[in-house]
Amino acid sequence: MIGLLLTGHDQFAGGLLSAINMVAGSQPRIKALSFEDHRAATYPAKLHAAIGSLRAESNGVIVLTDFMGGTPWNQAMIAAQDYSDVAVIAGANVPMLLDTLDYLESDYTLDDMVEELIAAGKDGVKYRHLPRLRAVEYEDPSEKGEGI
Repeated sequence: MIGLLLTGHDQFAGGLLSAINMVAGSQPRIKALSFEDHRAATYPAKLHAAIGSLRAESNGVIVLTDFMGGTPWNQAMIAAQDYSDVAVIAGANVPMLLDTLDYLESDYTLDDMVEELIAAGKDGVKYRHLPRLRAVEYEDPSEKGEGI
């Protein structure tokens, strides 16, 4: 069983977890930790504590961040160096989480889960184009001298 820690700037992690819980029900193996500028000094300790909590109840932890290079990702990479069973992935999105929820309770290894999450995240990015309808101009009957 793998635990997931969502983190990112401001309300990203909490919003992502809220969306997942709304669609799929409560997810006890997924935790959220927000990074806020005014609390930057305490963020590394909170990150380590969250990772430690998830590690105590799982066979590894994957930290999912909003994007590579930001403080949440940088701090997660630093924290992951202290553990052999923690991985960090940037670019978290709803499809990656929804498509892999069933695997959280499986016997997937950390590496297997990382591969599944990345594949689902990439596959979840889609583009569809609907043909545009031609504009129809409104004709006011009163302008034609017709009317009631």
